[in-house]
Amino acid sequence: MAGKRIDEVEKQKRIYKVSLLIPNRTSGYIVQFIAQNWGLEKRQAYEYIKLAREEWQKHFTDVKRWGIGYHLAKRREIRARAIEDKDYKLALDADKDEAKLLGLYIDRREIGEPGSFEQWMKATMAKEKENKARSGNK
Repeated sequence: MAGKRIDEVEKQKRIYKVSLLIPNRTSGYIVQFIAQNWGLEKRQAYEYIKLAREEWQKHFTDVKRWGIGYHLAKRREIRARAIEDKDYKLALDADKDEAKLLGLYIDRREIGEPGSFEQWMKATMAKEKENKARSGNK
């Protein structure tokens, strides 16, 4: 189907729309979407899919290059918006998530019944006391 040429801005908009479909749709679905919405042939549709995948690749390359700084900046942005909206629980969750990223947050969980750690500590301390008493009596 011969259609009129589009400008670069429209092309970038189309690539963006296709990039939004890539994570959740099959290539067949995307080809059909392109054909129905823009009247393009299969070959052209696959070219859009290729260009959209290249955009995804650029994005993930940038995220990898930025490293943890990218993720910290995102959490700080979320926290700032949450505070503006007076959503303090979300702000605290963003802080907690940032601490986890930095390795500063330790999630302590007891294994077994509640209080089992306390019981173990008491038993251990009693054994140490008993061992000291025995070694002192010898």
